[in-house]
Amino acid sequence: VYQIASFALYALVFVLGRFGLVSSLFEQCSYAYADATVKVLQGALLAMIRNRDDLNAIKRWWVAALNATHDLENIISTACVPVFAIDLEGRIVDWNDNLHKLTGRHFESVRGKPLLDLVTPECREAVQAGIQHAVQISRAAADQAEENSNWKRDDDDFTASKFATNFVELSIPVAKARGNEAQTRNLAMTL
Repeated sequence: VYQIASFALYALVFVLGRFGLVSSLFEQCSYAYADATVKVLQGALLAMIRNRDDLNAIKRWWVAALNATHDLENIISTACVPVFAIDLEGRIVDWNDNLHKLTGRHFESVRGKPLLDLVTPECREAVQAGIQHAVQISRAAADQAEENSNWKRDDDDFTASKFATNFVELSIPVAKARGNEAQTRNLAMTL
């Protein structure tokens, strides 16, 4: 539309100049201003188009991140097994209903608490070692991601020993134990 309008303006000035209805100075000034305007507007249009593409890419990334977050929350909440998630400091950030049924503790009561405060003293050392191992794995993976390679190639074999997960056995006391005796639930945690 803009190109058609600018072409019509050029044609009008040309015709008016050929029939002597406008001076040649007016004709040349009109061409100069029109050329400058066309270049500025074309630059602005191109910038808007490129900016739109960038904004669409950012929107796609945002939607993908939201979908991934929703999928993870859905997996945790609908899992048939007890599932909890901790951050790199060992604080609980998610806790599904199966853990609530198993331990009697609501997510709201354990959110943000260190996992080490919830487990029995017998398994604290193993849990702490597991968390430290997970932090090391996470940092190693971040360092490798910076180098754009998660795997190192050694003699035609891919090695991923640094990224192997481990299991830690832990015991969580039941919040509302029956009678006077303390009850615990034994779980296996993978990092």
